[in-house]
Amino acid sequence: MSISAEALYKFWLNDKENQHIIQGLLQSYAQETSPHLALDFIEQLPAELCQQTWLICYKLQFQIQAGLSADVVKNVNEKLAAAADIDAMQLYLAMLAAHILRDSEQALAFYQHIQEPIAEAVLLAARIHYLKTDRQIAAQMLDQSEFMHLPAALGLRAMIALDDEAEALALSLANEALAKDPQQFDSLVVYACLANYQQRYGESAHFVNLALSKMPEQGRLLSLKGQYLLQQGDVQGALPVLQHATRNMPEHTGTVLLVGWCHLLMGDYAQAKVQFEQACEQDRSFADSHGSLAAALFYLGDLAGAKKAALVAKRLDPSSFSAAYAEALLLEQAGENELAASKIQQVYATQHYNGQGTNWDVIQRAISEGKKPNAS
Repeated sequence: MSISAEALYKFWLNDKENQHIIQGLLQSYAQETSPHLALDFIEQLPAELCQQTWLICYKLQFQIQAGLSADVVKNVNEKLAAAADIDAMQLYLAMLAAHILRDSEQALAFYQHIQEPIAEAVLLAARIHYLKTDRQIAAQMLDQSEFMHLPAALGLRAMIALDDEAEALALSLANEALAKDPQQFDSLVVYACLANYQQRYGESAHFVNLALSKMPEQGRLLSLKGQYLLQQGDVQGALPVLQHATRNMPEHTGTVLLVGWCHLLMGDYAQAKVQFEQACEQDRSFADSHGSLAAALFYLGDLAGAKKAALVAKRLDPSSFSAAYAEALLLEQAGENELAASKIQQVYATQHYNGQGTNWDVIQRAISEGKKPNAS
């Protein structure tokens, strides 16, 4: 039975030199998620004790938990400038603080100072490269490390393989990770994504909900949940989930587009246009950003703009689903009903998969089931 932090603090008052009590108290503060109390306690300890590595690491951890990541980054940078001796764990915690602050360059700069890599630092550095879409660098870091056998490394490597469209490798790595740790988060995400790509939506939803129970703010999972709701025909339910996803991963163009399509299917064409324009700004080389914008412009009555955007999409990708859909709308508007019908049937019949996680099959189904908006 663990002893509460309050009880341990009373023991410490009577034996302030006992490091076992100090360590036990800090562990209790960590378990009770009381970082501010822990930091107040550390301030009461002798200066010479506070210079010990283990206590420095505790302080950095509690500062991060207390929302003081900027202080951690500043403190470690000052130590580096003064050529102070900093061990790998302190540098890892500084990396973590910088990562929380979304300063990937600073985090990787701290990593460069680590002379003897530790698993936590290597995995975080690889994840940062992965999030920066430097997938090849991330994969090489993991493949060449001595930590590839760890479930966390296998799971992250599976995510990289998935995004590289190496689905068989992704599944193999995820299986290996889950055999060692049945709750390994990245591997659950891989299972969810693969099930979604293969249109096994119920199975995907199971893994999404399981993973969300561990990390309810994870953007990719929220996007998958939104796609599942769209597949079920619940456009209004999908919209807030997908909006939540974009707040947590605003750089994910596929999810930004799905938010726009929700607005389009609900008849809010102006807001759909805003979303599609954002997608175009984020990735001008992604055909369906322009094709989707073409559809929104059509419904807003801007036929010239719709034609222009559709042409851009077709030039980027002749098989673009959204461009074909916009073209069908324009043909119908021009009275070319037979050509329009042929084009829209092509839209419904074509299966689409792009590496960004946008599930065009969901949109196709929504349109083909009569949920397409009516032109005003």
